[in-house]
Amino acid sequence: MRPGDLPEEAAAKVAEDVERRLTALPAVEWAVVNTVLGHAVVGTDGAFEADRMADALVEAVKAVEEAHGLAHPLSEHPVSGGTARRSATAMALHVAAAPVAALAGLTRHTPIPASIAALAPLVEAHPRLRSLVEQAVGADNAGILLASITAMGQAGSGGLAGVGVDTLRHALRAMEGGAEAAAWAAAEPRLTGSAAAAGHRAVPEQPAREVPLKRGPIERYADQALAVATASFAGSLLVTRHHGRAVGAALAAIPKAPPPGARGLRLRFRQRAGPSGNRGG
Repeated sequence: MRPGDLPEEAAAKVAEDVERRLTALPAVEWAVVNTVLGHAVVGTDGAFEADRMADALVEAVKAVEEAHGLAHPLSEHPVSGGTARRSATAMALHVAAAPVAALAGLTRHTPIPASIAALAPLVEAHPRLRSLVEQAVGADNAGILLASITAMGQAGSGGLAGVGVDTLRHALRAMEGGAEAAAWAAAEPRLTGSAAAAGHRAVPEQPAREVPLKRGPIERYADQALAVATASFAGSLLVTRHHGRAVGAALAAIPKAPPPGARGLRLRFRQRAGPSGNRGG
């Protein structure tokens, strides 16, 4: 459970019940809920085997969830490696697509037009379009889904250069995930060594603004680019009567290089900062 999943009062009640249930277990010396991580941190005396202890802890938490009617998925732990695994999976998809893309380029047999193959990277690069996909399938699933569609499109269109760029991008993300896990593992004894150190609560949510924040320059430019792309498609189709060229004209109006470039710089900075425990914004 993470901040925002439940109203503040309900979340506090759930946290209290979890701590009470866990503390009542044999061999548990203390238990606190860290709502920043979305996990409970438990101190034991080592009287039970780790597997038996883990099973008892899980059953206690499940009992609280059932009592409160909760069905939220378990938050990902910093050392679980989920980010690195998903990025490695996306990277493997692009590596697998590389020989197919090379063969398609050499034989000039491209069953998927480049204009169609470019749609998935377009959705990934545009903030509004990507957010729609994330709302539909979840942020983690959206990354794998878009990577799969992108790899398939690049393989079928002979986009070997795109395969190389995306492979490098996902490799950087996997490196960042590994650096984050290493940073947490190094700091974990200090952060979870006692109930006082582990029992952090998230900052209460601020009330909603009466007037929403104005859209920034990036958001405004992204929306303008969509309007320009729509006009480019309509104008090209009207002049050429060719759907492929019209799609190409629309895609040319959407900026795609700046977001991946900025993301790569950010990921590299965070990867370098990870081992020292610092986190880039």
